[in-house]
Formats: sequence, C-alpha cells, structure tokens
Amino acid sequence: MAAACQTHLLADALYGGGGNFAASKAALLRIGGFDTSIPFYGEDTNIARRLAGEGRVRFILSMVMETSARRLKEEGFITTAMRYVLNFMSEAIRNKPATSVYRDIR
Repeated sequence: MAAACQTHLLADALYGGGGNFAASKAALLRIGGFDTSIPFYGEDTNIARRLAGEGRVRFILSMVMETSARRLKEEGFITTAMRYVLNFMSEAIRNKPATSVYRDIR
C-alpha cells in the first residue's frame, strides 16, 4: 500500500517550480501555508505536494521568469543537480528535505 501511495505522489505532485508558481489564497490557507521550518532545499516540492489535493494544476510555459545561475557557477552543475535531486526525492518520499543547511551564494 505504501508503495502505491508513493507512486501516486510522484506522478501527481511531481514538481512545482518554486521560482514561479501561483496558488489561490484559499488553497494556501487550507494547507496551512508555507512550511517556514524548511530553510531552502525542498520548500517548492513541499508546497506542491501539499497543494496537489487542492485542485487542478496547470503549467503555462509562456510564464517565464529570469533567474540567477550563481549556485551553478559556484558549486558546479553535478553538485547542484545532485543536491536538488536528493532533496526533491527526500521531500517527495519522506515529506522532508534531506538537507537542513545551505550556503548563501550572493
């Protein structure tokens, strides 16, 4: 049963990009808002997972936003990608990110 739930979770709440998403105030209030105990990695997956049961999800590819590549430049692609994948999977499966600290790169 647990495996079926996890598969369902990964299929239906795979990813909500933290850099650019919108949700209704009512939906955010129903799920208790953002989990402010998550300092950095996994907060976007957490909110997407909790919002998944609140209604329809739409991806609008024309809603583009610029972002910085500071972390990629500083830590490299492999390190950054592995850390994001690890924290995504941990949040999706265990409901909490694997990493509790991060380095601010400005």
